[in-house]
Amino acid sequence: MGLLTAAAWSSLDALRKRLSGRLSPELLALALILGPAPIFIVMAAWQGTAPADPVYLPIVAACGLLHGVANILFLWALRLSPLSATVPMLALTPAFTALVARPLLGERLGLVGGAGIAAVALGALVLMIDRGGGRPSQRTIHRGSVVMVAVAALFACAGPLDKVGLRFASVGFHSLSVALVAGAVVGVYALRREPAAALWRARGELRWVIAAAVVMAIAQVTQLAAIQVLQVSLVESLKRGIGMSMAVVVGRVSFAEPITAGKVVALALMLGGALALLLFG
Repeated sequence: MGLLTAAAWSSLDALRKRLSGRLSPELLALALILGPAPIFIVMAAWQGTAPADPVYLPIVAACGLLHGVANILFLWALRLSPLSATVPMLALTPAFTALVARPLLGERLGLVGGAGIAAVALGALVLMIDRGGGRPSQRTIHRGSVVMVAVAALFACAGPLDKVGLRFASVGFHSLSVALVAGAVVGVYALRREPAAALWRARGELRWVIAAAVVMAIAQVTQLAAIQVLQVSLVESLKRGIGMSMAVVVGRVSFAEPITAGKVVALALMLGGALALLLFG
């Protein structure tokens, strides 16, 4: 389940990158959040589990808000900077998640797991610096990379809250509830920035939007299923480890983004840290 989650999120990153240059970040975020809703409705009806505890309401509201804001910032980051310099910043998510999950869920990492988190964070910092073959004085920090660090922090808060929410609701019902709340957040933001005509102009990308929505549903459902049996930070480490390597490969093959020595070193650190978290965390 964890491997399927990682593969789905990696595929979604490539679809997001393709669509980010054709749709506004607001419209794309809204499509990716609400697009999977029909699948979640079917799942919720089939699983037949609806929460009766009022404690669930603030939990799902917080999850939806975090996911909504994070999705908007994610798409802006992709438009600001190359795929290989932004998506790997999400490697910080396991580190942030471990910090949040410990007080919220009681999930603790061992010494090796802590070392793995440090390696992931160091690799992300190295990758954030654009070496590009220039002199050290010419090295710059991508604006999109900085934005993606904020996205990592938001997702790190949302993951443990999702796990708490699953104590009260089924995967399908929770996915649907979060999607509706996040969709409302992004929808209000999108309506303030995008004219209605933009929806009509976006019809040419409909098949890609549908494909991204389906992949998003698979990624979301498999991740929620995985965190029910594994520590949230471990699921995130597996997800990000595969996602980071795929981001560089897809960035090179599909978008002609260069692979520098700095990126190789950074990816080695992040993948090694993610592997340590997965095996010994």
